Amino acid sequence: MKRSITLVTALVAASQLGATDCGQVQVIKDPGFDVWCGESLCSWKLVRGDIDRVGTWHEGDSGVGFLGDDTAIQQVSPVNSTNGVCIRFSMVADVAENAEVFLDIDVEADGTIERSERIGTSNWQPVSFLIHIAPPYDGIRFELAKQGTGNAVLANIGAEISTECTGLPQIAVEPRPNGAACNDLIECASGLCVASATTLPPAAVFGRVCGGCDPAADACTGGEICGIGPALSPVLAAPLTCVAPASAELSEQCLSDAECASGTCAIGTGPGVCSSCKTDADCGGQACGPAWLAGSRGPNVCRPGAGAGATGAACGADGDCASGTCAGSDRKTCNDGRPCETDANCPATSDLTPGTCSTVGIQGGTCS
Repeated sequence: MKRSITLVTALVAASQLGATDCGQVQVIKDPGFDVWCGESLCSWKLVRGDIDRVGTWHEGDSGVGFLGDDTAIQQVSPVNSTNGVCIRFSMVADVAENAEVFLDIDVEADGTIERSERIGTSNWQPVSFLIHIAPPYDGIRFELAKQGTGNAVLANIGAEISTECTGLPQIAVEPRPNGAACNDLIECASGLCVASATTLPPAAVFGRVCGGCDPAADACTGGEICGIGPALSPVLAAPLTCVAPASAELSEQCLSDAECASGTCAIGTGPGVCSSCKTDADCGGQACGPAWLAGSRGPNVCRPGAGAGATGAACGADGDCASGTCAGSDRKTCNDGRPCETDANCPATSDLTPGTCSTVGIQGGTCS
């Protein structure tokens, strides 16, 4: 069974997995539905419908009750093929006959459900599934969905790396989306497996990801050029893709000068940043440097932080301008430099919590 959906909520991802006290590797956070932020689960995202914290068969345990006739929650796990290709997913469930509950598996968290397992009618019975995934893969979005008017409560959910999948059919993601780890071009929807210009997903052991263009091949058409596009999810790299020339604002990541509205892509470690200068010579002998370094590298501007920028001068922060005001939009990034709106857009830390989405400076800034 394969179902396509459109994601309208932020996804959480990570590059490391958490471990239990007994050494087993857990690939989801808060498996017991114990951590609530008010009336919502802290580690699971409500996709649709309503949920409630309810009692279970054990006085000391709580579960999540699925209210209404169409409710779903999700969590994106950082598990990838370097951790293992076999996962045991288990839970204890109380599901009425007039309710249908599914565990949906979305490998790469790209919005396409590769497998849907129905959780049968039960009265606090343990349920488990073995999930066998073909490598490489970069992450999984687990969605728990309930339809129908009947009662459905889930508790004690867990997902652990296992070695028991021998002989089971594998879930294969073919073709693979842009930004996903690849070993060969035939794996990719684009037909291109290229060296990544941005932070790599952990499964990209050879440093290659699927991309929409190859800067060495100049394969873009219609006047477009090869540049850096948005990541489909935090488990994937921000991929190379064909973009319009001069379409990236000051502070945005870039691959070449032609990608930037300023005509200047300052290259450092990792991808470049659209800037106003590359060297001191571009500033008439004055200092050329990044407007900020915290969180991610900012754009190169003349005399950063010196309060010297005249009206109309490029800037990345208020301190770059003589007026003390740098006009533009907030530049928010994760620690790896990718743009974000909330913490949930960022790769997670080692304890599976989202990374930090920080306002680091101004995008498209000019001194006013």
